[in-house]
Amino acid sequence: MNPWIKKTIAAVVIFEIFYLLLINLALSLPVTQTLINQIKPDKFAVSWDRAWSWYPFRVHATGVSANGQTGTQQWQVDSPQASASISLIPLIWKSVNLSSTDVTDAVFHLRPRPRADKDHAKIRPFFAPIKNRKLETEPVPAVVKKKGKSWDISVDGIHASGSHRVWVYQLKAALEGELEASINFQTRGGPFSLSKGEVDVDIGSIIINGDREVVRNGLLKGTLAFAPFVPKENKGLKALEFLSIDADLKTETDSLAFLNFYLEGFYGMKVAGRGNIDGHLNYHLGKLKAGNKVLIAADELAVDLLAYRAQGEGDIRLEVTEAEPDVMDFEIKFGELDGLHTKSNEVLVRGDGISFSGKGRTQLLPVGGDERIASYLAVNVPSIKVPDLAAYQRFLPPAWKFKLRGGEGELKGKAELTQKGFAGTTRLTSTAADVSVKDFQFAADLDINMNVDAPEIADSGVDVSGSYVRIDNARLSNKETGTSEPWRASFEIEQGRVKLL
Repeated sequence: MNPWIKKTIAAVVIFEIFYLLLINLALSLPVTQTLINQIKPDKFAVSWDRAWSWYPFRVHATGVSANGQTGTQQWQVDSPQASASISLIPLIWKSVNLSSTDVTDAVFHLRPRPRADKDHAKIRPFFAPIKNRKLETEPVPAVVKKKGKSWDISVDGIHASGSHRVWVYQLKAALEGELEASINFQTRGGPFSLSKGEVDVDIGSIIINGDREVVRNGLLKGTLAFAPFVPKENKGLKALEFLSIDADLKTETDSLAFLNFYLEGFYGMKVAGRGNIDGHLNYHLGKLKAGNKVLIAADELAVDLLAYRAQGEGDIRLEVTEAEPDVMDFEIKFGELDGLHTKSNEVLVRGDGISFSGKGRTQLLPVGGDERIASYLAVNVPSIKVPDLAAYQRFLPPAWKFKLRGGEGELKGKAELTQKGFAGTTRLTSTAADVSVKDFQFAADLDINMNVDAPEIADSGVDVSGSYVRIDNARLSNKETGTSEPWRASFEIEQGRVKLL
């Protein structure tokens, strides 16, 4: 064998033996942890139960725990077993490069530090504990940036498997499965990014404010990424402008209120209830993309629109198609329901089949601005039972002496609203209406039809042509005259407009 080869092999063996003795001795001594934690104890601390290395620059550890804080947040990461490889030379230039990082059964806690412009008092009791760090209640002083180069930290190919627990602010999640990503960030308020993100987890539960379970028995499988952004300058919802996610989602939820972030743009529409979510999320940098389709089967569902509420059970669909890639199409279709006047809680209709449908922009973020979310909203009411006509008295002008006193009926109609105008038709019928005019009360067949058409809101008013009120088989009675012979009357608008003040 060549002498140089022998010398090289001998040198490698000696180096390996020397490395193993030195690094494993250092990792086993408590003083090593003490020295590390004295570097910047206010910024970070780390501990482990046992650590070792079998070859240069890769370390395995059990019982790993790390915690720290920035000017705005406190955090903690725990794992019963972790390993990573590190490049030493870049440390000279304040660059930390970790690779092939494996973590099992990860636990992650994150909570905000108090700020003068943000009051966390109501949700502070539900924040996660952070090891050896006090839960602060008074605003912390503003951090003065120090001169000098910040640290660049990259974790290439981090992989977490097993059972994970995440506790961020007042939200707790239990996950089971695989998580992979590469992360880059810069200290002192520099940019953060996440790439090559892959998620394949079962969602055991998501709990908010201590005991309110909002999600359970779900799964999430797909990819995600965060484009580079500065967290300090993009807090809360603004951070979602940099998120991309393309994943299948299936879960149960006890709160559909998350939909209101989008649906409130449709003339203040709000949704509440619980149900099963099944579909595909395709979201990129603040915008929903073609292929996004979410289906919700709700065993409890309520929709509030203007002064009315529909409540019962039904289905929700939210979809972006290839045919209309810049349009979010949604539909809410009820089965059995009660339609109520919200303020009085009176039942206006009872039955099934009422539906809401709409079209709006796919750009969800940034929030705000003058651009409207909704471009179209329609409400369709098939023939549905009216349990008490008296509830419709509120729709008649107070100056009229005509009064709906009671009786059952049927209602059907539809309404369409656009950004420029509206149109609709409503028909109320009854074969047993109890009505009165001044002191006269009678039973009658009632047929009221109202048409409205205003493609554009203008001074010319609203076209109400084709509207009518028809009374047939009326049997008038009062104390003085007794019962009259049946009679009929009608009022019809062949052509007409109503001006709106």
